[in-house]
Amino acid sequence: MKAAVIDASVAVKWVVGEVHSEAALALLGEGVTRLAPAHWLAEAGTVLWAMSTRRGTLTRAQAEARLDFLRGLQVRETALPALLPEAGRLAFDLDLTCYDTLYLALAKREGVPVVTGDLKLVEAAQRGGPTTAPLVRWVGDLPAPGPSG
Repeated sequence: MKAAVIDASVAVKWVVGEVHSEAALALLGEGVTRLAPAHWLAEAGTVLWAMSTRRGTLTRAQAEARLDFLRGLQVRETALPALLPEAGRLAFDLDLTCYDTLYLALAKREGVPVVTGDLKLVEAAQRGGPTTAPLVRWVGDLPAPGPSG
């Protein structure tokens, strides 16, 4: 995959060992252009915060270190005002939050898929038919990196 919109669920898989984390790591390879709406890091940060404060699966220091790692990645961000008109339409059409449909709007604009670990997003895009179904790829369908990388 040469380019993909990544969502917060994939970003978290890069820094926390979860189901499909190995497959998500393929998107960190050289030659992959990573795109995201400008709010992606705040969403990922919220998940890491909750893992520390609510679930106790990370310490505060671990959560902060993982967020720092994510901040250092090369991800081409798109400002939200450029995406909101389409994201708003998609939110109503698919019965999803604008947080989720911002990723879809960017995928549509750039002509590359959203890679996600959010099954609700995958299912909603499939319900939307041929205009939205091709915009989303389930992270579990990506090949995991081989032994050499």
